[in-house]
Amino acid sequence: MFYINETYESSSSEEVLVIGLFEKEGFVPAVNEIGPQLYEQLTGLKRKGRITAKQGACTVLYPSARQPAEVVYIIGLGARDDYPASSFQEAVAIAVKKARTDKLKRLALVAESFCPSTVTMERAAYLVGEAVALSAYERIDYKAKTNERDIHLEAITLITAETSLQQELERGFRFGEGVNLARRIANAPGNLLTIDDFIEEAQRIAERHRYQYDLLGRSELEKLALGAMVATAGAGDEAVKLLTLSYQGNPSSAETVALIGGGLVDGSSVERAGAAAVLAALEMIGSVRPAANILAVLPLAERRLGSPAIRQGNVIRTLSEKTIEIANEGAEEGLLLADGITYAKQLGATALIDVASFGGTIRSFTGEVMTGAMTNHPVLLERVQAAAEHTGEKMWCLPNEKQYRQLLAASDLADLSYPCRQAESIGNGLFLGEFAGSTPWVHLDIGGTALQSCPSPLQPKGATGVSARTLAYSIILH
Repeated sequence: MFYINETYESSSSEEVLVIGLFEKEGFVPAVNEIGPQLYEQLTGLKRKGRITAKQGACTVLYPSARQPAEVVYIIGLGARDDYPASSFQEAVAIAVKKARTDKLKRLALVAESFCPSTVTMERAAYLVGEAVALSAYERIDYKAKTNERDIHLEAITLITAETSLQQELERGFRFGEGVNLARRIANAPGNLLTIDDFIEEAQRIAERHRYQYDLLGRSELEKLALGAMVATAGAGDEAVKLLTLSYQGNPSSAETVALIGGGLVDGSSVERAGAAAVLAALEMIGSVRPAANILAVLPLAERRLGSPAIRQGNVIRTLSEKTIEIANEGAEEGLLLADGITYAKQLGATALIDVASFGGTIRSFTGEVMTGAMTNHPVLLERVQAAAEHTGEKMWCLPNEKQYRQLLAASDLADLSYPCRQAESIGNGLFLGEFAGSTPWVHLDIGGTALQSCPSPLQPKGATGVSARTLAYSIILH
């Protein structure tokens, strides 16, 4: 799908040439190298105000005869000093979406014209590949369709003098497709996604990347005393499973990082976003196979209508021996993760990173912009923050003061009271920290960022796949 050429020839099979343009700047020398007449024509049109460099604008031109390109897209990039990597990717996404709208299959992009001054060409190639995948994703709907055939890009050529970027282009695309996997899982209607469907996807990933794989059902969970997980299912109900995948990329290392994400598979998109993010991270990590030891723990359940399994006032004994009094509705995700964290420690995890949504309670703090983070280990948090910065995902640290722990101590019957209804995001995060104990731990609350209400060039409305890349790069970059 991806190709690299040093220049664009009139005999090239690409149907459209894409050029970026910054405000108050001219076209880059690479455009002149493609064709001096094309360069002069574009410069003249810009001088006359026929071409705009306003960020996000797309000007479509049909150059005069004997020019190298029949169709040219000029993508406005705005001011160079206000041009982060995310804007670079959005500019690529605008071109990709426009080509699809115009039913074009092959596109050539002048890399030099888009690349931020702070980004190497190698990194730019990765960002292009990732942007192509992210912008191509469309949420499946179940409305009646016309018979019109969809057109998808078949080839993208990067025009650059640096011809050794193929690997980064393809790697970026694979990671973008990993995010799309998380989006697909989270966006699926609850009645069309079962635990078995999720497990089948996990099995495919395990086989493809040679992960060790284990699955526990209700009877095994009862024998192992994972009482919090069992409590999420009704009496005799098999709709609760614990899935683990592991990878030993560095047997000589004593470190094993556990990625923990679970939830209600047939619930809302946000309720399964944590599990989707961990599974997507495994897909990305498997394509790189870093020298690291990884354990993924995915505690899963299905919600049963009618008679709920968990009632207010119930007291539950967890795998850690801590007891929990159920104070309010909406306890399922926290209970699943409580036992999941303890189980990861029993399997030898030396560091823990969990992903949870808690029903989106953090939205009142962060909206849809930032993922909440909490930790008992600043060094591990720095590692996760570096990964988030690398991917462009934003994080905001939740307070971890002792006074907040009083929210968990409200029960006269049990060790912990859960879920919290004051300072919910903080209290519920600290609840998971009780099970992490002294093991280095980072909690990511994606309740605000897991869903996007307004579409963008890289992100349609709906599930975002947030934190999948952060989890993957917290392993890969370390």
